Amino acid sequence: MRNPLAIASIGLITLQGTVNAEPLRACAEVSSRVDVAVRPVLASLGEHEPDAAQLGAQLQACLSSRNICSVVHDARYGKEQVVAADMTADLPVQYTSGQSTSFVVFLVRSIPRARNDSNRYCLVSEKVDGATSVQRWDVYGWVLAPNAGETLPLQRQVLDGEAGSDPKSLRGLAAALWFFAARMSGQPAQ
Repeated sequence: MRNPLAIASIGLITLQGTVNAEPLRACAEVSSRVDVAVRPVLASLGEHEPDAAQLGAQLQACLSSRNICSVVHDARYGKEQVVAADMTADLPVQYTSGQSTSFVVFLVRSIPRARNDSNRYCLVSEKVDGATSVQRWDVYGWVLAPNAGETLPLQRQVLDGEAGSDPKSLRGLAAALWFFAARMSGQPAQ
C-alpha cells in the first residue's frame, strides 16, 4: 500500500520541478518577429562584418536563453558581438553609445510579468537614425497578454532618460527599458 503512494509522490515532485525549471521569456516567444525587426540592422553590419550570419545565430540563441541580449561594437576587437545577461546589474558598463570606442548597436529585453500587470513585454531599443544626441533611442516591441492568442505590437517611441537611468551605457539602456515597461504597465517609476 505504501509503494504506490511513494511512487505518486515522487512523480508529482518531478513534474513540478520540470514545470518551474525554465522561466518564460517574452522575446523567446516572439523571436521570429525580433529577427525580422533587427535583420536590417544586422544586414547593415554585414557590409563591414564577415561574421554577420554568425552574429544573427548568436542573437537567436541568446533570445531563447537570456532576458537581455545586446549587439555591441567592441573597439578592442574591431567587430560586433552579442552581450547577454539576465539582470541589468549583470551587464558591463563600458559599452556606451556615441563614443569613438565601443558602442551599443541595439538591445533586446524580455520584461516578465509585473505585480500589477499580467502582460509580458519584449522590447527592442536601437539608435534613432540621424540623431545627434547620444540619448536618442527608438523603442518598439510586443506585448504578450497571458490569455491572448497573438501578440500586440507596440508603437515605435523615443526612449528618454527621465526615469532615473542613463541610456548612454549598456546597463543604463537596459534599465531605461525596464522603466519604460513599468510606465507602460501603469506603475510609477522609482
